[in-house]
Amino acid sequence: MSTQPDLIGLPEDADERQALADRVASDGAMDETDTKWAPFLTELLQVLEARYARRGMCARDAFDLARDSVLEIAQHLGGRVRYIPRGDRIRTSLRDAEIYRRCNGRNHDALATEFGITAIHVYRVCRQQYKLHLGRMQGRLAFNEDQ
Repeated sequence: MSTQPDLIGLPEDADERQALADRVASDGAMDETDTKWAPFLTELLQVLEARYARRGMCARDAFDLARDSVLEIAQHLGGRVRYIPRGDRIRTSLRDAEIYRRCNGRNHDALATEFGITAIHVYRVCRQQYKLHLGRMQGRLAFNEDQ
């Protein structure tokens, strides 16, 4: 008989597990918010685990890395609603981030050739990504409260 891995990080401490069991027993089920995010969490974990397995990782390592990835994403985005685009929009955005990461100020032509865009577009991407990076690093500085 195989054991089901702990997908949602149930407490390891016996007292904490009992407190959770008491809460579930008294309510008859988990909170409504728990029932909304738990299936999404499981799906995200399975998608990442399958992706890592396709890359040649053994099943245990794929699960461990998927779990760690989900925990890292949850730590960063937890409690907030975020839109994630799909298809070409996400691929373009990831490509632009890669171009900015690899650009050293002297390789615009090489990046343009590699990514199949013009050198002018590489400059445009780098300028846009720099503004995004600067915004993340500095935040929104409010020098005047009227603005």
